[in-house]
Amino acid sequence: MVAQGYPMVWQPGAVRMLGQQDQPGMVLQRVLVTDAEGRGHVLEYQMLETAEGWLINGVRIVTEPEPVA
Repeated sequence: MVAQGYPMVWQPGAVRMLGQQDQPGMVLQRVLVTDAEGRGHVLEYQMLETAEGWLINGVRIVTEPEPVA
């Protein structure tokens, strides 16, 4: 699923953590992923804290690709 639906995550050129927002029972973490062609993608990960540690509960693409300087 990740390789086909989120190819920029599967083989990123660069990854930079952006801001996070606390929500009841979860944290939303934004991430800037630069793909192999230099386009930037902002993704928002929904993170849940469990007894075993943090888990990704979902992800969505926030912006369309843009060139990264």
